Amino acid sequence: MSVPRIRPRFQTLVPCHPQKAFEKFRLRLQQPQCPFEGTVLDTFIHVTVKPEARHYWSPVLMVQARDVEAGTLLHGHFGPHPYVWTLLLAIAASMGLLGLFVAMYGCAQVILGQPPWALLAIPASALGMAVVYGVSLLGQWRAHAQILQLKSFFDVSICAQEMAAIEKARPQTPELLQIETDRSCVQCRQLCQR
Repeated sequence: MSVPRIRPRFQTLVPCHPQKAFEKFRLRLQQPQCPFEGTVLDTFIHVTVKPEARHYWSPVLMVQARDVEAGTLLHGHFGPHPYVWTLLLAIAASMGLLGLFVAMYGCAQVILGQPPWALLAIPASALGMAVVYGVSLLGQWRAHAQILQLKSFFDVSICAQEMAAIEKARPQTPELLQIETDRSCVQCRQLCQR
């Protein structure tokens, strides 16, 4: 059984130059019916849910592009808004420092021959860190639907050229109606090769 990832990551290889891949994404992001907003730079994308649909745990997608021989390798990760992530890290770090401090204080009590009551705070510190981890997983669970929407939007936007070729080749195929929501980039390329 694997441990759930706090900030899920993915990699996608697209067969075009980073600027071309990101230009397709920028155009789709500028459409009025787009449920997301963000920033698209030369090799970086930062996308989040529009304010009217955003909640405390809404995801942020950050993607960096790297030019490779086969095209462009996109490294992306989902996470909460940076202020939420910073708060979680600050609380977890505080719990860790508290545990370290009470461990040192408890060791000093043992050396001095006093009852080591401070060592009782170490499990409390560990429990605090576990609670922060649990809260972050709960937040990720609450944002799961938006993460899936954002990933689907990203995949379809980056694969827009491949999808346009599919639509030109077979405009009557009922399968095309489902591509936008059901296909990933790999599946788009597989359809192009048929």
